[in-house]
Amino acid sequence: MPDKKHYFLVVLSFFFGVMGVFAFAPFHLYPIILISLAGFLWIVLRSSPQQAFRRGFSYGLGFFGAGVYWVYISLHLFGGASMLICLLLTALFIAILSLFPACTAGILNKYFPQNTSVKMWLIFPAIWTLTEWVRTWIFTGFPWLLVGYTQTVWPLSNLAPIGGVYFISFVLAHIAGGLVYFIYAPNFRRRNTLTYIACLLIGCGIVSCQQWTHPSGLPIPVTLVQGNVTPSLKWVPNRANSIVQHYLGLSAGHWDNRLVIWPEAALPVSPFQNSAIFGQLDSIAREHNAGLILGVPYPSPDLERSDYNASIALGEASGLYLKRHLVPFGEYFPVENMSRFFLDWLNIPMSQFKAGQLHQMPMSYGDVSIATFICYEIIFPEEVRQRLKNAGFILMMSDDAWFGHSLAQAQHLQIAQMRAIETGRYVASVTNNGQTAIINQKGKVIASLSPYQTGVLESQVRIYSGQTAWTRFGSNLYLSLCILLIFIGRMTAKRLPILV
Repeated sequence: MPDKKHYFLVVLSFFFGVMGVFAFAPFHLYPIILISLAGFLWIVLRSSPQQAFRRGFSYGLGFFGAGVYWVYISLHLFGGASMLICLLLTALFIAILSLFPACTAGILNKYFPQNTSVKMWLIFPAIWTLTEWVRTWIFTGFPWLLVGYTQTVWPLSNLAPIGGVYFISFVLAHIAGGLVYFIYAPNFRRRNTLTYIACLLIGCGIVSCQQWTHPSGLPIPVTLVQGNVTPSLKWVPNRANSIVQHYLGLSAGHWDNRLVIWPEAALPVSPFQNSAIFGQLDSIAREHNAGLILGVPYPSPDLERSDYNASIALGEASGLYLKRHLVPFGEYFPVENMSRFFLDWLNIPMSQFKAGQLHQMPMSYGDVSIATFICYEIIFPEEVRQRLKNAGFILMMSDDAWFGHSLAQAQHLQIAQMRAIETGRYVASVTNNGQTAIINQKGKVIASLSPYQTGVLESQVRIYSGQTAWTRFGSNLYLSLCILLIFIGRMTAKRLPILV
């Protein structure tokens, strides 16, 4: 029967998980993630494989419970389901995510039972990184709260153009492993450990001198409109005209020779449902020699019931983008036979969308190609990399009102900051009421609006060309390195001194 020490370590694991969330936006206490990961590893080293799994699961409950609790807000406040149902669904979602740190801990102790320096320095970060990568794609993927995102304003962010967010996650876990090694290492090696970690951080700062991409052409004046329209009211019948007038009123005086952008699902009608509205918008944009990009539902060409979640360009801008990566249970239902049951349960207006094709022509404004992503899509690193091509900047359109007043908006913006650093491109983030901002190629927010308010942001987007190492090669090299490290560690485990 588990003793008091076991329960204490389970609770302590939960505490370290909660602590890790404070390293992310909006808190930005980025060094805390090292304490969180080091605490996690320290507890795992003191556990059997079965205990490690349970304690890792407890860590995940704290980490994801504190970090993605906002799923409840989306389901309850805007989905309309009962409090009990939403609590159960949110708890189930958090429990599933908690299996990833649980598996990290269990695998680490089952296949590497000896607590050696290699286990701390290399095997732990390799397994942690691989489980984050698996979380990116399994069950359609949910790569939220990858620990590398905590470093958007720290020297380690300079590693993003080299290996992306996964590489930063590896280095963070590597340093955390070094901190645990410091506790158990012989006295004569402790100074060397601290010196190495300090040199690693200084080296990451020096890497910032490398310019991966370069400015190309003149900056584009942009106007980002934050409409602050309540999602539940947006889909009320016959509100389309009043919403159009709302956005036109906000955009008035901002049209001349610039690109105006409205957020995801800005209008609740498609061009085919009300062609007069879109004809009016196109005429206004052309009259001012401007472009307009806005989010709309777009009907399927085969006239099926489902629409696409799309962004459409008018005036001097051109193109149509149909969202590819949909949110499970938010924009579509994975099991078709369950759809009617869940639709009756969760009264979510945008829950019957279809996914767009993999290969689509990019949007453009003048001779500038725009890589467009709608909300959830920006969180998938490889999808952004694959679709970037020769785009001059990245456009993220979102309706973050679904997140309520939670941590999600700030976390979402932080993810967009990492995409800017990885790609060496500006990101224009336009949201309904969240974090509307312009992010430069270094991941710095250079202009923004306050959340939860109606507003208009006038700024400029600089066009960049060229490729970073990450956009050229992706993450496969570093993920392969993780697998190689695990293999080498397994082969050499019995030859190294045990420290704990």
